[in-house]
Amino acid sequence: MFSLPDLYYGSFYLQMISYILPVWVGCIYWSKLDNILRIFLVSILIACLIDTASWILSAKNIHNLYLGYLFTLNMFISRVIILLFFVKERLPRQLITFSAGLVLLVFAFDFGWIAGSDQHNAFSGSIANGWIIIGCLFCLRKLVMQTLIGLSRKPLFWMFTAVLIKKVFTFADSLFANYVLNNSLAGAYLLFSFTYLTSVAENILYARGFYLARK
Repeated sequence: MFSLPDLYYGSFYLQMISYILPVWVGCIYWSKLDNILRIFLVSILIACLIDTASWILSAKNIHNLYLGYLFTLNMFISRVIILLFFVKERLPRQLITFSAGLVLLVFAFDFGWIAGSDQHNAFSGSIANGWIIIGCLFCLRKLVMQTLIGLSRKPLFWMFTAVLIKKVFTFADSLFANYVLNNSLAGAYLLFSFTYLTSVAENILYARGFYLARK
């Protein structure tokens, strides 16, 4: 019978292994990737490095919450750049740039005066994830309107779907992580295990998108 710690660590290691899929497929077909897909791949590589650093430090009983901020920044900034590449219209691009700037200000405020480096960046992380969800919905809608047939053959369909699934299903993680960590060890194990397993699904979808770009 598996215990909650077993579930937690098993999910974490499975997530780390799952990074191999998109990184391997993306690197194999690097020459076939457009700028957007290459940004996706670089952001995945950075996320893998951050998670690896977190794992190494955790094994030494060192908990560095700066890595949480760095992870969120990597995901957010890369998604902003991707949206600016994908969206060509002037007004939406201006809205993306302006709103992203506001989110970065919130991020700086959270780091300096709210959570700081001693707590999980729940406030700014939730704002950033909400922004990414809205951006992905906008891009998916635009992609659907542009593609009458063969949507499932479009690499970006799988990339945006991967991001959306991860951010929607782990929104509770970013929003309630501090509360759960402070009040329920069992809840923390379950919450983070679910987040890690969702990341596995995300990485599989990324690999699918990179694979479709080979043609």
